[in-house]
Formats: sequence, structure tokens, C-alpha cells
Amino acid sequence: TASEAKKAVEGIAGIADVMQEDVQPVARATAQLLRSGLAKNAQDAFDIIAAGQREGVNLSEDLLDTLSEYASTFKALGLTGGETLGLLNQGLKAGAPNTDFFATAIQELGIRIREGDDATAGFVQRLGLVPGDLRKAFIDGGPAARDALDSIFDRLRDTDPIDRNAIAVGLLGSQFEDLQLDLSQLDLSNAESSLNGVQGAAQRLIW
Repeated sequence: TASEAKKAVEGIAGIADVMQEDVQPVARATAQLLRSGLAKNAQDAFDIIAAGQREGVNLSEDLLDTLSEYASTFKALGLTGGETLGLLNQGLKAGAPNTDFFATAIQELGIRIREGDDATAGFVQRLGLVPGDLRKAFIDGGPAARDALDSIFDRLRDTDPIDRNAIAVGLLGSQFEDLQLDLSQLDLSNAESSLNGVQGAAQRLIW
């Protein structure tokens, strides 16, 4: 309706103003959140972006670009918009230099698991997981993929730090080798709850 359209335009303009961004990147990120299904409606998308700004997930001023580029990646892994934002936040706290770096690593993980080569299977087995089951879950997507991703993080947290880093490099990419990220920070079970509330974030931030 005209009223809903007006509200959407006001939301995009308001978030752009708060983030000191042009309107176009905010609109693009909003559209991708909606198109991927990470956001149910425009207000939901605004809340995700606003919560990210409030919680410091936009630390390197790349959150909008990351959401625009990787929304479909996280949706394919069965995550909600809130879980996606929470996981990006955990990645930054673990030591990732920016959200794009971390999202790229998660994308690489998904590609490697779905391809299921011998090297990747070996790293999965070192975590005590079954490569074939994990591969099927990632291919199926949805809740199965989300639970499979969570199981990887759970096993990484319970693995000896030295072995954990070696496995992480094998699964998430060689860029992890130099950074030595604290992967014990990654936990989907509390990713969204650690954000201090996503729903209503835009209302509190700009209206």
C-alpha cells in the first residue's frame, strides 16, 4: 500500500542517515535480505541492519556489502537473519578483521563440505563427524544444514586448540592460518540472543 511504501522509504532513509551511508547501499542490502528470505519483510530487514549498527557489527563499515553479497549463502545454510547477524558478530569477536572476511570463510566452508573431497572428509573425521552425513545436510540446506554447521562449531570448541586451528584452516581456508582466530567464540545456539534483541531495533534506532 502507499502507507507501507512510505514507511519503507522512511526506513531506508533513516538507516542510511544513522549509518552515514548513501541510500542505495541500504536499499540494496534490504532487497537482498528480502530476496534471500533472511528477512520476512522490510521491517525485519531494517531491524537486522539496525541491530548490526548498534552492536558494532558494522565496525569496518562493510556490513551492508556483506549482507548484500552473502545473504543467499547464509540462507542456504538454514540460518535466520538474526542468526546470520549474530554469527558475523561472533566472527568479529573471534578476531576476524571484518565481516566480509568471515562471511567468505563460511562460504568456503560450505563449498568444501558440499564438494566432499578426500582432504575435507579427513578434517571432518578429525572432528568426529561423518563426512557423508555432513555433505548431505549442506546440500539439502534448511534446518539440516543449520544443525550440521552448528555441530562443526560445537566440535571445534571441544577440540584441542592446536588441532582446532589445523582443522579450521582445512575447512575454512588458508587465511585463518595467520590470524589464529578464537573459534571457541562461534556458537549458533546463542548467536542471535547475544545481540541484545533484533526485533524492534530499527524503531529504537531511527524512529
